[in-house]
Amino acid sequence: MRKVIVGYDGSESAHRALLRLVELVHNGTAVTVISAVPLDVGSLGPELPEPSEVAEHARQLEEALEFLKTNGLKARGIEVEGNPADVILEEARKLGADLVLVGTGGKNAVERFVLGSVSDKVAHRAPCDVLIVR
Repeated sequence: MRKVIVGYDGSESAHRALLRLVELVHNGTAVTVISAVPLDVGSLGPELPEPSEVAEHARQLEEALEFLKTNGLKARGIEVEGNPADVILEEARKLGADLVLVGTGGKNAVERFVLGSVSDKVAHRAPCDVLIVR
């Protein structure tokens, strides 16, 4: 694997995805960690996130990058605002990723049906292999 993307939101499943990443790749693999701040869609269109939410995502991204560095992997981080699945898919296409890792959020069946799932959307639309970590 030459290019790997991991979606990271600070959740326990996202951290397990980082652990799996450390097991699978070696230094020299181009690793990109993506933290997407979701935009709420109101009646007038997308609403900007609260500054505290943006700051929390930035902190989580730095935490993920430090964890990877501690485990011998160099990675770059991308922090953006938008739908997490769409952002991951766009970056996978743009970079020509070989693999995308995402955690599964543990939503129940109703939440998945109504809200959708980042891991489901990525798995069905990615231009490369996808590893969903539980």
